[in-house]
Amino acid sequence: MATRRWLGTAQNIAQVDTITAANTWATNDTASITIGAVTITVTIGTAVATTDVVAAVAAAVNGDAVVGDETRNTTGNLHPEFSWITATTSGSTCILTGDTAGRPFTASEDSSTAGDGTWVLANTTTATGRNWWTNTANWSGGSLPADGDTIVFDKGSVSCLYGLDISATAHGTSLCYIDRTYSGDIGLSATNSDTVGATYSEYNDQYLKTSMGGFIIGQGSGSGSGLIRIDHDGDACDISVHYTGTSTETGKPACIFANNDGGTVEVFGGDVGIDTLVGQASPDVTIKIGSESGTSGTPTVSAGPGAVITNCYIWGGTHTFRAASIAAMEHYGGTTLIACTPVTTMTIEGGTVSISTDATNSTINGTTWTIGGTGTLNTTRAVAGVTTVNPIDMYGTGCSLIDPTRNISSLVVDQWYSAELSQIDRGGHNRLTFGTPA
Repeated sequence: MATRRWLGTAQNIAQVDTITAANTWATNDTASITIGAVTITVTIGTAVATTDVVAAVAAAVNGDAVVGDETRNTTGNLHPEFSWITATTSGSTCILTGDTAGRPFTASEDSSTAGDGTWVLANTTTATGRNWWTNTANWSGGSLPADGDTIVFDKGSVSCLYGLDISATAHGTSLCYIDRTYSGDIGLSATNSDTVGATYSEYNDQYLKTSMGGFIIGQGSGSGSGLIRIDHDGDACDISVHYTGTSTETGKPACIFANNDGGTVEVFGGDVGIDTLVGQASPDVTIKIGSESGTSGTPTVSAGPGAVITNCYIWGGTHTFRAASIAAMEHYGGTTLIACTPVTTMTIEGGTVSISTDATNSTINGTTWTIGGTGTLNTTRAVAGVTTVNPIDMYGTGCSLIDPTRNISSLVVDQWYSAELSQIDRGGHNRLTFGTPA
């Protein structure tokens, strides 16, 4: 077991793919190249030699004028997916070279010929470089991290962007530190904006996919990373987040974890998301959220529709849960929005829990909901006609229930230990029916 530090010092090498035309081509045959969601298709004219085919395709990729009477559906200069790739020719071969060394592209070919013409792609030089996890020159000791190693990102701003699917390598006993002194990205944004004035949906892997046993993020001092994307690949991972940089992806948390089965996520500070995308799922995750002395800012956590939360403990911060379900939540401080998420057992001892529902998610509580201490339950964001399963218990004089527009259609509250009616805001025109709490 060793300590492997991210250096980001490997030499950048440009990717080169070749596509070779062979055999007999005819007028109206087609040759295509696809990168991302864009396909350039060239329909061959009267010049049908294989050298003519590759010349026509190269011109289309580069956005040059037609070389003869061929036609094409579009040209590469109109699409950012092609904007940083240059096509050249050598005999009957079209050569695609990445203009940015170290940056990969994924191209595929297709063709339709009347005879036996072929159009075959091959990768001749694989991109690699300083942004690649899988390049040994980027790690101290000149070796890739192995199971049981301690992995450290603690210096510089060189991002780890490519070679991110390392799920085939066991790292279950490894622990990864991403300190505040490291300000690079780990992973990619969903939208690629590398080309000035143009964007496209990123087709390279966006998440570091790994069975890593643990992550500790944001210790120390510094600006921190504004983009960390981790896919746990269905394995259990224990995570501790102390701080993150400001998110560099608009509308997304700085740090996103996905597909964590059985792990615990502790957030003391920073901007964190869990299963924020459709298709991501953490079927058994525990979340603990609290402010930590010495960190700047307060924690912000969002949980998406694939998160099945077993236990959640909140001491501070601002959060939004659109999770599949929450078995038990204990809320001691901060502000939390529960959006269309069934919660079985809720205890609100401090801070505010707001409920948001829609027409298909109109039951706000499960078996036991309790408000005590200085806790507040607010239902003003729920749709009218919300129902409760069991009475809501209120303990003491410091808690409150806010439902001024009476969104809860039939509210039953059991008040205990000096709780008073004034702690319930139901607007006007209410009927009170008194009884003994169950």
